[in-house]
Amino acid sequence: MARYNDSLQAQLDAAQEMLNANLLEDAWIVLNRLDSAYPDSPEIIATMGDAALKVGDFEFAYEMFDRVIELEPVWSEAWSARARCRLEMCEFETARADLEHAIALDPANPEAHYCIGILAEFDNDEVQARHEFAQAAMIDGEHFIIPFRTATAVDFERLVLKVIGKLKVPAGKGRAIKFSVHELPSVVFCAETGLSPLITFYRAEPDEKNPNPPYLFFRRNIERVSRNIDDIEIEIDAVLGGDFEYADGYAPSAPSAANQHDTEDLH
Repeated sequence: MARYNDSLQAQLDAAQEMLNANLLEDAWIVLNRLDSAYPDSPEIIATMGDAALKVGDFEFAYEMFDRVIELEPVWSEAWSARARCRLEMCEFETARADLEHAIALDPANPEAHYCIGILAEFDNDEVQARHEFAQAAMIDGEHFIIPFRTATAVDFERLVLKVIGKLKVPAGKGRAIKFSVHELPSVVFCAETGLSPLITFYRAEPDEKNPNPPYLFFRRNIERVSRNIDDIEIEIDAVLGGDFEYADGYAPSAPSAANQHDTEDLH
């Protein structure tokens, strides 16, 4: 009969496996118990930060990685993780400072290179962005992929709109779904909506003045999480699949020059 291994590392590994399997409540139970038993363990606190990032609680994740840095100031991954939180919260300049420190501690930190690439995109520096994404992928290609647009020569927007074109409006949802294509969400947009600059889709709440607001999708953010064409459909379906169905055989029209695509009633 196998013996239960209750060592700290074994329990941390178990919590990480739970996070990877999206068993978030189970992971939190383990992590909270460990944090109570070992309140000054950087590894436990960092894993709690990873869990918070996974559920989109960026402020709590920031607090966790801030604690890690206080306990272990030379841990490069803690600095890049805190930078990721700041980036998600649209705090670009403080994120940049954390990333520079992370690289100074460890030039082979893939997360730091990847986040620097994202900042370079917001600075409209495509050359540096491509370089940093390639660096991250070279160090850890399993977890940090080169964005789809830089890895292939396909027309990414056309592919995204083709997937969106398969969506049909359920009964009672109106006659048309409106989509707008945007390169990157602006800092002002993020500040006004309280959303992460890495959001892939957004739709304002319907109101009397605008009962059918358009869905905005940010192509660069979809590209960052897509390894291939299939991933595009998975990403879009993860966001919109709960509200829409796919219309088999539907061939979407080409996107207009204004980057606006309306999917008319497909019933």
